[in-house]
Amino acid sequence: MGTEIMPPQASLIPREEGGLAHGDRNGPRNGRIGSNFCRASRAPQGTALEQSYSASKSSNLLGIPARVFGNDKDGGRRGQGILARLQGRRGTSMMERARIHPHMPPSLLNKGLATVLSVASGLAWAGPPTVSSSYQGDSYGVVSLRMQGDQLVGVATGGPCGFEPDTEVLSGEFQDNVLVGQVLLCQLGPHCEPRVNQPALVVFNPDDGVMTALFRLKDGCRSPVLKNDSLLLLRPLSRDAEAVAPGRAASATAAVAASATADGANSSAAQVAAGLGRQGEVSPLEEGQRQLAAGNAGVAQRHFELALSKDPRSAAAVVGLGASQLMLNDVSRAVKTLEAGRGLGRADVHLWLAYAYQREGNRNRSRESLRKAFEQGWMPAGRAAEAVAEQALREDIETLMQQQRTRKRGPVRPSAGAGNTTP
Repeated sequence: MGTEIMPPQASLIPREEGGLAHGDRNGPRNGRIGSNFCRASRAPQGTALEQSYSASKSSNLLGIPARVFGNDKDGGRRGQGILARLQGRRGTSMMERARIHPHMPPSLLNKGLATVLSVASGLAWAGPPTVSSSYQGDSYGVVSLRMQGDQLVGVATGGPCGFEPDTEVLSGEFQDNVLVGQVLLCQLGPHCEPRVNQPALVVFNPDDGVMTALFRLKDGCRSPVLKNDSLLLLRPLSRDAEAVAPGRAASATAAVAASATADGANSSAAQVAAGLGRQGEVSPLEEGQRQLAAGNAGVAQRHFELALSKDPRSAAAVVGLGASQLMLNDVSRAVKTLEAGRGLGRADVHLWLAYAYQREGNRNRSRESLRKAFEQGWMPAGRAAEAVAEQALREDIETLMQQQRTRKRGPVRPSAGAGNTTP
């Protein structure tokens, strides 16, 4: 008897409704549990999407399990397109058949990817951004970006990785505000490749042109170009910020355009300020405060350190650095940072030092520092930047406020005649 050979289009047979939810386990066309397709051969089980993704698990971005990109037949196709590009493919007939559900249960999502995609979905979209400018990475160095058709290409020279001149370090295509492609990283570690192209989802923020991506390196590997070995942050240099999103810069009002100077650079800055709400380069202190408010303590710490290198007596930078270190659970360094700023005359330095002492387990010093904050005029006012410290010190704050109210009222005098034996 000859073996029946099925034509390619018949090699993938959609599951039938009824019976077992995933096909007959004992039939000749048995498919893996969880697959939408039955196979006519005994080839490795699972959909082509799952197999391909599992094969690339060693360099898996964010450690996303294949099941996240499920096979629900009622879903859309965006997830499969992103995954195909991460794997360097354009999609296959299998990809065309696979249906990806757009609303997977949150319990199945990797936290990092969920954050990236939720941020991307919330950003205003006005077409693929045209990028033709220089970007500055906090650790990566300067990256020159340009568009080649629909493809974004970035090159770098030198930096922590010692790249040769014009080494291609980034490439990919935009899907909405997400660049789907790869980033060249250098790695350190005994069993790590010196350089590796990592698949990446790079989120483009149309408001400020900032590009961010999260990575998960192999165990034992580190990369000097990533913050905390996970975060890549690229910010447009101010002199060419207009090129990051010309469509948005063009939305500047006619009044701003008319008042712009004849100098091309100044005109560009004016348009960017009107269209994007930024003008000139953001100071390290301001950027650190913005990153801290967004919960990016590692990035914020670097900016506050840079601000202090320029102005060692910046009380705001001391507070920001101490708060960042506390957020990173580096309590001992936070105590040293804030103790060094006690002579700057800022009440909030003592507030955060009180919180640091409390985290350190030194309750007496915490109360003493909090008392100094009150003496220098600090009062709880529901400030968002102080919410963490204020909540942690709530009991001691209430005690000190009660003592202040008592002192203002003065000692309680006994009523006339009470206990008085004189006529």
